[in-house]
Amino acid sequence: MKEVTIKVPEEQFRFFMELLQQLGLETSDEETFEVPEVHKDIVRNRLKNLKVDNLKDWDEVKEKFTFR
Repeated sequence: MKEVTIKVPEEQFRFFMELLQQLGLETSDEETFEVPEVHKDIVRNRLKNLKVDNLKDWDEVKEKFTFR
């Protein structure tokens, strides 16, 4: 199944979401999205163990990537 992200004007959002539900399509609203506690714990742990000396400047790192 494909996933699509679109931007809808605020004044049309409610109508649009109702339309998608009437069509039987699965929807996800950013406002109701919750990050599982286990994922939050992983991030907290990584931040706690972070060593500033190991950080790299994004401008240097992104040069190593090949973007299509």
